[in-house]
Amino acid sequence: MSKSCAWENADIIQKPFTWRQKDVSKTKSTSTIDDFILPFSGKLSAENRWVQLAKIIPWDEIEKEYVFMFPSDCVNVAKPVRMALGSLIIQARCGYTDRETVQQITENPNLQYFIGLKEYQLAKPFTPVALVKFRKRFNAKRLAKINELIIINVNRNLKIVDTMLQQENADMGLLNNRQQKLLETIRILAEQQTRMYKTKTHSVEDRIVNLHQPHVRPIVRGKAGAAVEFGAKVAISLEKGYSRIEKLSWDPFNEAITLQESVERYRECNDCYPEVILADRIYRTEIT
Repeated sequence: MSKSCAWENADIIQKPFTWRQKDVSKTKSTSTIDDFILPFSGKLSAENRWVQLAKIIPWDEIEKEYVFMFPSDCVNVAKPVRMALGSLIIQARCGYTDRETVQQITENPNLQYFIGLKEYQLAKPFTPVALVKFRKRFNAKRLAKINELIIINVNRNLKIVDTMLQQENADMGLLNNRQQKLLETIRILAEQQTRMYKTKTHSVEDRIVNLHQPHVRPIVRGKAGAAVEFGAKVAISLEKGYSRIEKLSWDPFNEAITLQESVERYRECNDCYPEVILADRIYRTEIT
């Protein structure tokens, strides 16, 4: 989660302080979108990705585990663990700099809810310098333990759901077809994430990246603007102004292998091979 930051010009003032631990028994990080106060009528959307992500992170358990890292001094109240960890998650997922992370959180009520604020505020919740301190506290070892805690909670919740479904009459139809497919997708996703965590890898066969579109696969492109793309991959040929789809797949494939098939398909349609084939360098292989 480490990111380069622009804080060289910031004035850091050293203040004497006394270490003391917060009383976590009186602090609850978990809140609902109905509790979040907006400066205008309405409420946050339950479909927002940050609202949904906030639901699956066991904030209170993480708070109890790591509150010792955020002691309060006599002048300033320590930042909550949820604010620190939540801001680092936002920064890592969006690729923001430290200053941009603070700016995005300041302007977005969904992000403010994600880091645990009770209501929308115009003031910055913290400075870019604070992110540097957050990263020092949440090192790789501690983040790995948090990932394990999240996986344990997800698997525990799945077992609770399965137990509830088994206790009810199967003929009652508690879940419709769409909900059953979604639950099965969640089971597969949890199993994939558990496997990658235990094997310390970042890839798995048929990896699910979208709960509602489990057929979508990540395609590593290595481009400067988009290292990974999502969606169907298509190989297209162009003949006399007409485009023909040679292959379409949601799974990654090497487009060079489609050249021979495309040429043979051309021969079947025209009773001859093409005089000239114009193709990218990737098609110039020993096989083709």
